[in-house]
Amino acid sequence: MISNKEFKKAQKDIEEEIYELAEKQGLSNEDIAPITDGVCSIEGYLNSYPKTMWVLKEPVDEIIGDSPAGGGWSIPRHCFGDKEKRKRNMAVPTWRRMAYTMFGYLNGLKSQDLAIISEKQEMAASLENIAYINVSKMPGFSQSDPTKLKKCYNKWKSVLDRQVEIYDPDVIIFGNTFQFFKEDFLRKGLDEIGMIGGFNCFRSKKCILIAAYHPGCKISTATYVDGLIEILNYFFPLKNSY
Repeated sequence: MISNKEFKKAQKDIEEEIYELAEKQGLSNEDIAPITDGVCSIEGYLNSYPKTMWVLKEPVDEIIGDSPAGGGWSIPRHCFGDKEKRKRNMAVPTWRRMAYTMFGYLNGLKSQDLAIISEKQEMAASLENIAYINVSKMPGFSQSDPTKLKKCYNKWKSVLDRQVEIYDPDVIIFGNTFQFFKEDFLRKGLDEIGMIGGFNCFRSKKCILIAAYHPGCKISTATYVDGLIEILNYFFPLKNSY
């Protein structure tokens, strides 16, 4: 198992690679820079079971004219690691549903049992212990174009492969992004398990892959959160699970 020190260095190397690749490909300039992702609490992630990775689409920051802009910051450190920002970000449906899922699973709760998340710091803090990555590392729009995202996947593939390797998750929750990774997992060995909790599940070696919707999708929170909690309990049952 990788040590905290080795993990910290590997994550720092990945962040540097993101900036170098953005510059090399002409993606960054004075108006726009990468928004890095990864793990907030290295100790918390390495000691968690299952080690959970969420894979979403692209980050959002500023818009100048008709173009995305901003960046130059880290999602794990600024969104998950800062107590006050973390609390404010819980008003965002994407973060809220992710936190509901993780906190609900770890505490044997369903969505109906969870209080208003912005008032519960321990719920928001559950995101400190996950690996969070985006297909694109550059600021984008709130609505992502699948064709563009496929190109982003190809541009960032070396980084994405490295993140999956280093973070070595037990389960990956794809937020409408599995289609970009499926071919690579097929080459590694991919077994279809079937539908559980309303989402298709797969196994690649020891890792469970969940082809979920994006957490900001329009289906109900109960359907989304409880479906994912059901899957996590199925593969990784905890003593306090319902």
